[in-house]
Amino acid sequence: MHNSGDLHRAIDEYTKAIKNEVEYSSPLYLFRGLAYEALGDKDAARDDYELSTKGDLKQGLTAFKFYFSMSEFPQQVISSYFPHTTIQPQGREFRAAAYYRIGMLMYNEMNEYMEKNSRFKAFLKSLFSGYTKKTLNNMIYTFSEAITLKPDFFEAYRMRGVVRSMQSDYARIYLNRSVLKKAVSDFQYILDNSEASITRRQAQKHLAFIKPFAEL
Repeated sequence: MHNSGDLHRAIDEYTKAIKNEVEYSSPLYLFRGLAYEALGDKDAARDDYELSTKGDLKQGLTAFKFYFSMSEFPQQVISSYFPHTTIQPQGREFRAAAYYRIGMLMYNEMNEYMEKNSRFKAFLKSLFSGYTKKTLNNMIYTFSEAITLKPDFFEAYRMRGVVRSMQSDYARIYLNRSVLKKAVSDFQYILDNSEASITRRQAQKHLAFIKPFAEL
């Protein structure tokens, strides 16, 4: 595991590369965002992830390949902090990963919010503020965008299923099982298509919990 000094050095290198490739920096923004996130700077990470979803992706890929032919240090640092972030230089995967990380930031922020408040208190506050509904919908959107860009992005399927399960906690109050069935569909897709044992076990665990409710 690299230290924070390595992360700061990686950010410096990404920033220099971005300045040299202002119009074609989508992949570079993604990796700089990962470095910011590893340092705990969520606002800077979110900004970079948003920037990574824009711009000329074809030209950005060319810039990315050229940059890393010169120096692989920043990418090595990021892979040590995000070992499961397997991003190949194939264009759309960069954008898919950026949407996924935006969704994960929102998911982690929501969990922190719930931890700071009692679940009942947070739930009541959310009902009046619309915080929960809006945040869950935004998370589903980002994970769905990641899946559209990378149809075999099984971790995005899993997280979308998790978020839909969270939605169903509120939906069950109104006996609305449609959200639960969508979550079941996401987890079942993983079991039918993914060969990754850890991802499959996680999906099976989620599915075993929510499927009985969806079939009521």
